[in-house]
This record gives sequence, C-alpha cells and structure tokens, in this order.
Amino acid sequence: MAEGYGMPEACAGLIAALVGRAGYHCFLAWGGERPTGAGALPVVGQSGWCGVAATLPEARGRGAQNALLAARICRAAKLGCTAVYTETNLRPNWLLPG
Repeated sequence: MAEGYGMPEACAGLIAALVGRAGYHCFLAWGGERPTGAGALPVVGQSGWCGVAATLPEARGRGAQNALLAARICRAAKLGCTAVYTETNLRPNWLLPG
C-alpha cells in the first residue's frame, strides 16, 4: 500500500501496523503471484470506512480497486455495518510541490 501511494519506504511500517489491529480488516489484490493492491476496512460500531487503499502504478486499470472495494463492502455487511463510507484522493498530499 505504501508503494502504491508513493510514500517513502520509511512509512511502510505504519501501513503494516494495520494488519491484525483490532477493528481493522485488511485485503490484498493479486496480479498473478504478486500483490498489486491493498485495502483496509476499519470498523467502529456499525460503520465501516473504505478510504485506505492503493494499487501499484504498473497494475492500475486492471480492476484491483473495484475488487478491493467490493470485498470490503461485503465484509462490512457480514459484520453488520449499516453504513460504509469511502473517499478518493487522486494525488496524495505528500506528492504535491512545496
């Protein structure tokens, strides 16, 4: 996910810390033998959030984000969520100049 966002390598640990964290459900999209996208679904009460996801630049346009979004919405429904929220960010702030 850090690589897909274009984050510095030092940030990878922050993303990895979501795996196994209470209330977080993590997903991978695979392109053959390699993970090409990732997403998380944090759930609080009956609400889920699908705002944490990224796809590797070379794998974009192949449906990874659609699959990740569908999987997270399905998981949210199975967990009893009555609301699921999402957002998009076409250009992360750390890539903006100055």
